[in-house]
Amino acid sequence: MINIISIILGRGKHIKAISVEEYIQLRAKLEPNINIARLRSSVQKAIRDKLEGYRCRHCRGELWAVGAVITEDHLCDECMGLEPGSEYDVEFDVVLEKVY
Repeated sequence: MINIISIILGRGKHIKAISVEEYIQLRAKLEPNINIARLRSSVQKAIRDKLEGYRCRHCRGELWAVGAVITEDHLCDECMGLEPGSEYDVEFDVVLEKVY
């Protein structure tokens, strides 16, 4: 799982925006047999949940929408075991535009 995250999310210490289409294309490239319709639905649900104020189910921290798609769970980056400011700081562009 982390290998997929690292390839998709790239490197850097600041939150980077990724569009839904970019994310789907990257996942499809890494996982050729992935069900695109199901993936798109998962992305839309994660974005909707983030925008509606869902929180991490463990610590009640901010939900990480990209991570919610990857894990299929409501978790923050820290509860996924990722350090704040790590190379995995990426979020869907629509979330960044509407929340931050």
